[in-house]
Amino acid sequence: MAYKKETMESDCIKAILDNNLMFQEDIFSFVGFARSTYFDRSLDKSDAIKKALNDNRIKTKHTLKKKWEKSDNPTLQIALYKLICDDHEFNRLAGVKNDITSGGEPFDIEVFIVNGKNKTKKKD
Repeated sequence: MAYKKETMESDCIKAILDNNLMFQEDIFSFVGFARSTYFDRSLDKSDAIKKALNDNRIKTKHTLKKKWEKSDNPTLQIALYKLICDDHEFNRLAGVKNDITSGGEPFDIEVFIVNGKNKTKKKD
């Protein structure tokens, strides 16, 4: 069956909105064409589909954050705090600071191969 790209795109967007889908892989359970057809038509690059998926993720994250904020559950409150705190607060909360710099500067690491053989071939 021949599918028109525009029709496929609108079917995908309808499935995303109707079923609150958040990932491209979820779309194929709700549309009448195969995954391979979706990628053959380059729908994975569609800005409209990406926007619809992203909008659903944003709405869901916002809803969860509101629920966590109102919750009396300490685990949810800590999870929310970890999402909204700055680096200093996060390190204090975690009790660990992983500093991979030296005085604010990145480390220079030199790697030496001892008794190793050069496995690259020279082009003639």
